[in-house]
Amino acid sequence: MQNPHEFEVKSQLNFKSQGIQIDFLAFEFDQSSFNGESLIDYFFRLGFNAFEHTGYNKHKNWVALLEKSTHKHQIVFRQPNVVRDWRLLHFSGGNAHRFYALVKQNRIDWNVFAGSKLTRLDTAYSRSIKTSEPPIEDFFIETEKRILESPYHKAQDFKFENNEKGLIIRIGNRKHIHYLRIYKKRENLDLRFEHEFKSKPRLNNLFNLLKSNEFKEFEKENILRFTIHLAQRLPCSYCFTDWVYFIIRPLSSQIFRNQIVNQSLYYQTDYMDSQFNKIVKVKLFDQHGREFDHIVDSLQILQFLRFLEFLRNLDYQTDQLSHNGITANYRVFVFELRTFLETNFTSNSYQMAKLKRFIEMMQTQAIIQFFHEKNFKSISAIPLANVAESLEVGQPLIATVWVSEPLFRYKFPFSLPKFSTNLTKLATRVWAYWTQQFATKDIKKVFNISEFFQNYPAQLNSKQKQVIKNEFLKAVECYSKVQLIDQKFQIIEGQEFKSVEELTLQNISQGFVIYEKINTNLF
Repeated sequence: MQNPHEFEVKSQLNFKSQGIQIDFLAFEFDQSSFNGESLIDYFFRLGFNAFEHTGYNKHKNWVALLEKSTHKHQIVFRQPNVVRDWRLLHFSGGNAHRFYALVKQNRIDWNVFAGSKLTRLDTAYSRSIKTSEPPIEDFFIETEKRILESPYHKAQDFKFENNEKGLIIRIGNRKHIHYLRIYKKRENLDLRFEHEFKSKPRLNNLFNLLKSNEFKEFEKENILRFTIHLAQRLPCSYCFTDWVYFIIRPLSSQIFRNQIVNQSLYYQTDYMDSQFNKIVKVKLFDQHGREFDHIVDSLQILQFLRFLEFLRNLDYQTDQLSHNGITANYRVFVFELRTFLETNFTSNSYQMAKLKRFIEMMQTQAIIQFFHEKNFKSISAIPLANVAESLEVGQPLIATVWVSEPLFRYKFPFSLPKFSTNLTKLATRVWAYWTQQFATKDIKKVFNISEFFQNYPAQLNSKQKQVIKNEFLKAVECYSKVQLIDQKFQIIEGQEFKSVEELTLQNISQGFVIYEKINTNLF
């Protein structure tokens, strides 16, 4: 059993969990506060050699001030113009990583930075490229197109180079607050994103956070600034920005949910496994204690998500469970089984028996196998769930369910409209498939209707296929109405995607593509 506090740390926006790094730091000293010898001596004792660099040619005018062969890191003093009365102290690349690690270890004496200002901070991320992914050149060309159409930049603010070192695009002006570099070197399979940030007021605030050891807030603000700036400028339809939207999607979803007048009309979900025909077999027991096989499929996912929303409005007690020396907090819900049934269906003995099996099935952890993220699986696992049958005829069935406390504080990446509970089985399977495909990391959502027909658990006639296609169009209309998708559509024709103005019964026979709409105005 996972410690809930351990999960909270993992779920926060921090450099380690997101794979983001500080890549450059520049501190400015005026002449009255600059003490070069003191800084050189101080950082030398921390394992940093010292160099001085003058002028703007990065390959010339370097002077070693103090160095030792066993030292692995370095600081660099810069004096761009001898007329100016200030000096810069630079930490670049691995030197910046090391400096920040020392800060977090509380090994930096900020007195040596007295009178200084943080004037530049670079954040970076490296994304691995898979051989199955589209060419980087296409992504860069599409980026250029978006920049030229963007209100944020002018044409001269974009540069695309293909040279002996590799591919690189530069967005912005180095004299401005923001400047982006995105590149892939010839010798590796990583796409590197680097962001220079030079806003004096914001950097002053970040410097104060550093000095006061408020690392959670420091890292969160840097991550959001970095990813939001990328999201506002890069094409979202390419896989190379998936990590950006993975970070900002829960925040966008929360803003969306807070703006909803009636939140009961929506349910929240985490990322799902998109495999439509996936099934899980579990062992359950009937009223006579006999074991039988129970099949869990995507339909139970929808019921599970509804059930979590149902629990949010119930009273509960708190309790704890311990496992291997770790104690976790739980909410314990005790309720009449029919109260959940009445929110979904007309109460009858058949539906009550199905719901009883559903409650008992949750304790087998089969349902969490349909979700994608390990952390969510950990906190959504339900350790205890049962239904007590009364010995007296006519008495209600009482369910008891233990649910992890952190699940109710979890930042879900998706808030999706609920659909009618009085749907046919055909329509319900469409919505189950829709939810699985939509609740994925990609902005681009592909709905392969031909594949849906092939994997359907029963033979479909032409009338049923028409009903299914119509239900897909209802889903598109529903999500368009609440602005969860862009008005940008494609249809599948053979092995290609073709852009269309609208989706119709006639043009979606093979399938279609929609694009998720994410709010990037989070500051």
